[in-house]
Amino acid sequence: MSPEIEKPRVGVFKLSSCAGCQMVLIYHHDYLPEILGAVDIKNFKMARRDNDPEGKFDLALVEGAVTEPEHVKLLKELRPRTKLLVAMGSCACDGGVLSMKNSTPEYQVESTVYTDTSKFTSMKTQPVDDIVKVDAYARGCPVDGPELLELLKSALAGKRPNLSNYSVCMECKVNENPCLYTNNKDACMGPITKGGCGALCPTNGRACRGCRGPHTDANIISYARSVLDREIPGREDLLRRRELAEFAPPNVFPQGRNVIKATEVAVVSTPIGSKKGGSSQ
Repeated sequence: MSPEIEKPRVGVFKLSSCAGCQMVLIYHHDYLPEILGAVDIKNFKMARRDNDPEGKFDLALVEGAVTEPEHVKLLKELRPRTKLLVAMGSCACDGGVLSMKNSTPEYQVESTVYTDTSKFTSMKTQPVDDIVKVDAYARGCPVDGPELLELLKSALAGKRPNLSNYSVCMECKVNENPCLYTNNKDACMGPITKGGCGALCPTNGRACRGCRGPHTDANIISYARSVLDREIPGREDLLRRRELAEFAPPNVFPQGRNVIKATEVAVVSTPIGSKKGGSSQ
């Protein structure tokens, strides 16, 4: 009788977020039970009662942005005992909606929300890879279910996931959508945003707001200058995004920086769980 194969240990961790990406993971568990059946979920507080966040993990899915010192501590403790760490969703990948507060002094943000600010300490919003090395990115707000499942299956099989490598504009063309940007209807971020969502927002008449983060080959400088030269709806809101902050007028975003992920996902050379233990950063 052959010995029982040890299942890969998986953990799901939440930082500052709406938990929407975890909901996507829960929603899709009925569609691909063979994936969840092939792993041992040790930590997923939103879905199970008994959790073990302290052990070693073959795969860790991290949802949410870093907005407080406790998040930094969690990530730095998690990374050395995790083989493959995945940033799950826009907040984890790029800072997401939460990064819009970065243009306002932190104490002003705290005092606007809370009457007593003495009981906690917050910080400027940062994506996960500002703190630790990230091995793969599952993008979207919320994360795209099929794309996340493709990443999980690939990690189990030890291969590179088949993820999109084009901008949202490409998907708009496929869907035969009229261009919101060239028609001056809205400051659509489709030209510089990573595709994979099927151009969901533009197809429904709403401009892309870049929730999937910048496309690898995006010419953000040229796009930002184009936005600055045009008076179109959504211009100021768009310029508050992290990706365009460096090129915005000082009165719109006084403190910002340009962020582009040069590498979207690491090559998983061996299936997760094939070796015991975690990896250091």
